[in-house]
Amino acid sequence: MNTCDLSIVIPVYKVPVEALCNVLDSIHNQTPTCSFEVLVVLDGRESNAALLEAGLEQQYANVKLIIQDHAGVAAARNTGIEQADGTWVMFVDADDCLPAGAFAAYAEEMGFKETDMIFANHDRAYGARVETIDAFPRRTVYTRNSRTDTLGIVLSSGTDLGTVWAKLFRTDFLNSRNLRFNTALVNGEDQEFMVRCVMNMQQVVCIPTCGYVYQYNATSAVRKYNPHYIRECLATLHAVQHDLHTLGSTNQLDTVFHIYCLDRLLIILVNNLFNPNSPLPNHAKRHQLSQLVASNLFGPSLRGEYIQHFPKQKQLVLWLAKYRLFSLLSLAMWVRHRQLMDT
Repeated sequence: MNTCDLSIVIPVYKVPVEALCNVLDSIHNQTPTCSFEVLVVLDGRESNAALLEAGLEQQYANVKLIIQDHAGVAAARNTGIEQADGTWVMFVDADDCLPAGAFAAYAEEMGFKETDMIFANHDRAYGARVETIDAFPRRTVYTRNSRTDTLGIVLSSGTDLGTVWAKLFRTDFLNSRNLRFNTALVNGEDQEFMVRCVMNMQQVVCIPTCGYVYQYNATSAVRKYNPHYIRECLATLHAVQHDLHTLGSTNQLDTVFHIYCLDRLLIILVNNLFNPNSPLPNHAKRHQLSQLVASNLFGPSLRGEYIQHFPKQKQLVLWLAKYRLFSLLSLAMWVRHRQLMDT
C-alpha cells in the first residue's frame, strides 16, 4: 500500500553536509503538488558519520536516513526502491538539485495508470553557466510497440538521457518486473538499468519541462583517472549488448547499439586513455588504443554509417581513433580537456 505519491531516493557516499542540504532545500522548496518522502541512503556508516550527526531528519520533514554497508551506488538505489512507500520513485544525486516547478510538471502525469515511466528535460549547470537540454520539445508518448525508439533515446549520445535522473518510475512497475540495478556494474550501471526498464515498459511519457539540474563537477569520480575504467566500461557494454539480444536483431536496433558503443568510446578517450592524470607512457596508450578500435565492440561500430550520427568535431575524433592517428588524437584530446577546465 503506497502511503505517498513520490519517493525520492538519494544515494550518498562521502557527501558534505552542505551539498546534501542544497538538494534537500530544492526538494522542500517545491510547490506542494504531490505528497513525498525523501530516502537518503547512506552507503556506509563510517564514511557518512557527519551526515548522521547533522540532524537532517529533524531539520527536514519527510526525510528518512537509511544506512547500508558500503556496497556502491547501484546497491544504494536498490535499497531505496525496496524501502519506497511512494507510488512513484525518483532518483536524485546528492550533488544535484531540482528546479522550481519540477513537482508540478511531474504531478500532471502521475495519475495515468498505464504509464510506467516519465522522462523530463534537464539543465546542466557549469557553475554560473547553465545549458538547457531540451530533448523533448513536446509531450510525447511511447508505447511497447515503439520500444526501439525509446531505446534510441536512453542510449543516445551526448544527451545524459541514459541516466536515471530527470525521470520517474512507477514503483509497482519496478517491483512487479523485479527491475533492480546490476550491482556488478560500476560505470554506466544506470544506462543498463534503463535498457531493461524500456524493454519491460508498456508506456513512457516524455514531457517538455525541465525536471532536474545536473551540476557539472570537474573533480567528479567519472573524470578522475581510474586504472580499471576501460574494463568497467566494457562490462557495461557487454551487459547492454546481452540485454538487447533478447529483442532480436534489426537494423534500427543495431544502429542504436553501435551509436551507444561509439559514445562510450569517446568517453573512454576523454576520461581514461587521454586523461591528463594518466601515469601511462605513450607507447602503452597506443597499445590500448589499438586494442580498443580492433575489439569486437568498437571495431564494427567505427564505420561511416554510424560515425555520421555524431557532430563534426566528434566525427573527427572517431576517424582519428579508427585509423589510430595517435598524435593527432592526443592533440584533439588536449583541446577537449582545456575546454572542460574552462567550464
